[in-house]
Amino acid sequence: MIKIELQMPTRNFSPGDSVAGTIVISSDPDIRFNRIYAILRGEECTRFIRGSRRHRRFYEEKRTHVEELLDLSGHGSIGLEKEAIPFHFVLPDSCPGSYYGTHGWIQYKIKAFLELSPTDESHTAGDIFVFAPSSAPPRQSMTTSITEEDTEILKVELPENGFVLGEDFDVRIWVASQANIRGIRAEILHREYVISENHIEDARRSFSRWYAKKEDIQTDTWSDVKLQSSHGWPLSFKTDLIKSQYILKVTLDIPWRFDKSVEMPIFANA
Repeated sequence: MIKIELQMPTRNFSPGDSVAGTIVISSDPDIRFNRIYAILRGEECTRFIRGSRRHRRFYEEKRTHVEELLDLSGHGSIGLEKEAIPFHFVLPDSCPGSYYGTHGWIQYKIKAFLELSPTDESHTAGDIFVFAPSSAPPRQSMTTSITEEDTEILKVELPENGFVLGEDFDVRIWVASQANIRGIRAEILHREYVISENHIEDARRSFSRWYAKKEDIQTDTWSDVKLQSSHGWPLSFKTDLIKSQYILKVTLDIPWRFDKSVEMPIFANA
């Protein structure tokens, strides 16, 4: 039985970092091998489905951001006594950060191989996480409104159009007393915009939500609302295949009619 382990002091890195660790191999009984090698691969992929049944089609596109093979040993033998073989890679300065979304992902992985023959090999693999904050535009205040019969019934103000993951996002909301509503809903939506084979998929998920009934709202005055965020949310970024961004959506819950909403683009950084 062959046992291969990938040991690393950390699996969290930034672009340009050294990625080092040890491959530990043991076997029962003794075996001979052709070579030992490791591969660092960073790949971006988008994938989604269009249509159904006979008209169902998969769209997929990939980009390789890093692929490096490292030969660690030539011919040799291994027995019960563990062999510890160090490895060392360097991440490119320009590689994007890791990302796991609905229709797209950016993944970095290290694989270690024990080649017994040209047609037989054993291997192990482990993911690493690359943290690469993108440059954010200067923060600025933003305002928008909803009008009905030339009268403003909702105003939304953002002191800043960006937020830090893990901190609250501040929103100011003003509602007219004459607004015929059941309540107000504010949401932070994450938008994932991906491209595969020149086709586009636009997915949205609600990451944070606040709701207030009409009787709990002070009308004709500004109310301060805080929407919670999490360190685990993806950062705002853009590559050739994936765009990760956020939207603040504020909705008037209107009885017996379609709801009315406003949307404001916002961004998240660390």
